Amino acid sequence: MLLTKWFTTTAWSHEDPRTFTKAYLVKQFTDHKLIDEITDFEIDMYANNILYNLVYAKDKLKLDDNSSCYFLNVLFSVFVN
Repeated sequence: MLLTKWFTTTAWSHEDPRTFTKAYLVKQFTDHKLIDEITDFEIDMYANNILYNLVYAKDKLKLDDNSSCYFLNVLFSVFVN
């Protein structure tokens, strides 16, 4: 899974979740050797989508960190595909 439980927990409590999420995505895409195929605009778009879904999962659905992790990964896969 691209988005881990650690990511969900840390992003939710981070003082600047957008910057954290973008840095996390860049690291993941670099580790998977995909960074050359993805533009800065796409990273911004992915980060915004993930954060909106995180707020929805934690605030509206009241999901715990583990459930939020699975929820975010499913929605991210749908968004990308």
